[in-house]
Amino acid sequence: VDKKALLDSKAAGMETGVQYVPPRSAEERILCGLWEQVLGCGPVGIRDNFFDLGGDSIKAIQIVSRLSRENLAIEVRDLFAFPTVRDLAVHLTPKVRIAEQGPVTGPVPLTAIQAWHFRANWDHAEHYTQAVLLHARQRLDEHSLRQAMAALQEHHDALRMSYRVEQGGIVQENRTTDDFPLSIETIDLRGKERSPEEIGRRCSKVPASMRLGGPMMRAVLLRGDSADELCIVIHHLVVDGVSWRILIEDLETGYEQALAGNAVRLPRKTDPFKKWAEHMQEYSAGPKLMEEIPFWRTVEETATDRVPADFPAASNRCEDMETLVCELGEEETAALLTKANRAFHTETKDLLLVALGRTFKRLFGIARSVIDLEGHGREAIGGAIDVARTVGWFTSLYPFV
Repeated sequence: VDKKALLDSKAAGMETGVQYVPPRSAEERILCGLWEQVLGCGPVGIRDNFFDLGGDSIKAIQIVSRLSRENLAIEVRDLFAFPTVRDLAVHLTPKVRIAEQGPVTGPVPLTAIQAWHFRANWDHAEHYTQAVLLHARQRLDEHSLRQAMAALQEHHDALRMSYRVEQGGIVQENRTTDDFPLSIETIDLRGKERSPEEIGRRCSKVPASMRLGGPMMRAVLLRGDSADELCIVIHHLVVDGVSWRILIEDLETGYEQALAGNAVRLPRKTDPFKKWAEHMQEYSAGPKLMEEIPFWRTVEETATDRVPADFPAASNRCEDMETLVCELGEEETAALLTKANRAFHTETKDLLLVALGRTFKRLFGIARSVIDLEGHGREAIGGAIDVARTVGWFTSLYPFV
């Protein structure tokens, strides 16, 4: 079979059952281009459904963020209400309000997830970090890298946060760039062992060096014979999964600018984490949230079964955990993210929860269980606050029966 002669199934809309219709206006062209970038597919037509193509709430935040660079504005909920380019384009509005672009300093209230962290991890609160290991295709220019990393620390206010204990409580404060010199260690591994285990060993030393007084971000540049790796470690108190996407995009942008000999100019800031935290503190005591207390009490009081232990354990810590990984193939992944949700208008998380519940029932005979669910936490909750490009720990955590 001459497969190259076959019709392009994506272009013909055969995967989604939607006939391709090209964009007609500037707004539609921008949206189609952004969907192709964020969803990794193409070409996208104006009748294609964002969620049928594999979109989700986090990818929706990325769309909102990139639209902001085009001086256009929508809210994430608009994408859920109008999931095709044709319908969404008419709801785009010019971005009028621009957040304060200068550095933010001063005390910041702890958000709910940050307060939970200190309650749950008091003994070693400074070691609760997240990390990425970036593999460069070639040798990195260290001077340009330092310029880009310094720009990140200056631009994203949460990376300059510090924590201290005062009168038995935790004080969170946004500091200045002068308070935190950039922390990048260079390790020369040219001509030495560069196995994944050795690189992992070198990077694993970084979390133990973190201190709540700052800096919140540390990096290790691992020099190789022909290419380099960059390990970035950031305390979880100031970063989450959405934030990493913003940071890595900005690092790439800043590095390319510095490498070309230009000043680093990152996209405009959205509202600072400080403003969000202050707003959430006010919202948490408001009447709207108080109305939810009976619901959460019902969840809390629901009788559930515990997963039986295979054997008694001396301790129950993060270090005792083991992570098992299985991977779906490309076709199964595409089906899970797109086709499988059409039958009952589900989201991927619904299908995963059903699978988990059936597994509990089959393995342990458990009919009702409670698990913790995480959300990205960046919902538009009253007020005109835009955090589409704001770095911080926004995660929401709640019990689900």
